[in-house]
Amino acid sequence: MMRNITIISLLLALLPALQSGIYSQERFSANFLENSVITVYGSTNINEFKLTINETGIPANSYKGTFNKNGSRITAFTDSVIIPVKNFKSKDPLAYSGFLKLVNEKIYPNIYLKLNYLEIPATALKTSVQNTNTTLQTINANGNITIAGKTKTYMFPLTLEPNGANNYNVKTRIRLTIRDFGLEPPVEFFGLVKISEWVEIELDTNIRIVL
Repeated sequence: MMRNITIISLLLALLPALQSGIYSQERFSANFLENSVITVYGSTNINEFKLTINETGIPANSYKGTFNKNGSRITAFTDSVIIPVKNFKSKDPLAYSGFLKLVNEKIYPNIYLKLNYLEIPATALKTSVQNTNTTLQTINANGNITIAGKTKTYMFPLTLEPNGANNYNVKTRIRLTIRDFGLEPPVEFFGLVKISEWVEIELDTNIRIVL
């Protein structure tokens, strides 16, 4: 699913602030690094397929935002991530065309992602994420996904790992049904190929954060 801030960007921006004891509203900037990939997994009654988009397929690669902390909760103040559906790539032309139909791309050309808040476990609060030897952390996130003009809210885990100064690798995977967005699975070849209503969105991104 950006002259806007990505879900992942926000997550990484706030973690160094947690370690330094910052509790007021804070500003940050962030950008995707190379090898950042968003993957959509789907299936039909015949096979499975996937579509991918990397950092070059997202309209903008430099974002700014603010956040504040209240206890273990981090609240985000951002616009949505804009992901142009047509910028996804697939080795399977049938899967690609089916995906465009699945999300009603002709009328709704973009998927939107928006972070609402994060719940930070106590173990994460005690760990300095600015240390490149820090172990993998898991954080619970609440965010919106907008497909075909309809928005649904999901809770999902994010895992993150420092990867050099101000750089982080962040991953998550969200399973959802397109029926949540008022869509019906399309069919191909006169009903012989049926696309499943279930899809998974996976983010495997590398982000640089500057506070």
